[in-house]
Amino acid sequence: MPDLQFSLTDVEPIQAVRDYLNSSGLLPYRTIRHALDKVKSKDVNSQEAWHLHCTIAFGMDAFLTMDTTSVGQIRSIPNKTMRETRLKYVRIPSELCETLEIPKLTDKELRNLANELGAFPQPQTSE
Repeated sequence: MPDLQFSLTDVEPIQAVRDYLNSSGLLPYRTIRHALDKVKSKDVNSQEAWHLHCTIAFGMDAFLTMDTTSVGQIRSIPNKTMRETRLKYVRIPSELCETLEIPKLTDKELRNLANELGAFPQPQTSE
């Protein structure tokens, strides 16, 4: 998609991306960014708006994220129509499991999986 491609020549690539996006007229990026800035103006709004823009532009079902702060910010968009249309494009893992009717892991299953993967080591308890 040509409108999603651009080159960066700046030594600060993240800021160059923000500057490019802020000066662009890309929709729905601009409307999403504007809505997020109404909740709280911060640098990462450009990234969040870009994630949602790409999700919509590529016809994806949703953007999966563990960033509950960003999801909370989207849930706080004052414009109800904007909020609801954007929320349908973002999911946290538990919502994805619910949508796909995948049962959530029990605490014991989660600890076992974490141990198998070597992630988030938990002290073993007897159950």
